[in-house]
Amino acid sequence: MSVSIASSSGVLPQRLPTRRRGYARTEEVSNAEDVASSFEQVTAKVNGQSLRLLCTVPTWSSSPMHCLDLHDLHDLRNRSIVFVHELLKLLRASGIQATYRLVPSSVDLATISISASETSSKQQLPIDHDLLATAQDTEHGKTLLARTREGPVIIMT
Repeated sequence: MSVSIASSSGVLPQRLPTRRRGYARTEEVSNAEDVASSFEQVTAKVNGQSLRLLCTVPTWSSSPMHCLDLHDLHDLRNRSIVFVHELLKLLRASGIQATYRLVPSSVDLATISISASETSSKQQLPIDHDLLATAQDTEHGKTLLARTREGPVIIMT
């Protein structure tokens, strides 16, 4: 298993502007099995055999929206790491070589998306701020799947 941790230069902004374009719909999911097929489909379109995921993990958040204290933040980090490991296990079982990269974030959400190198872009694709702002309005402890133009995005509150 390959794990890398990015520098703090990739940190997401603390408070997100709210501009709603609404092109991505979200649905609540309960486990990694609910989202594995979305990632498998994108992998089949791109190269068919490998996939690198980008996972943002909250390191601190001053927003009391989802993380009231460090225990909530720790719980969110744990849930996101367990979720990504379950997703990797499912993807590997289907024959996809999957790895992930951790990026620190100051937003009280954890995200899992496809790394830009998988979509042939030179820069990292940012997760849409409108999508994150919508997720910030979601109840604590939820896992959402959004299907965007760039591929599936998992957001954990």
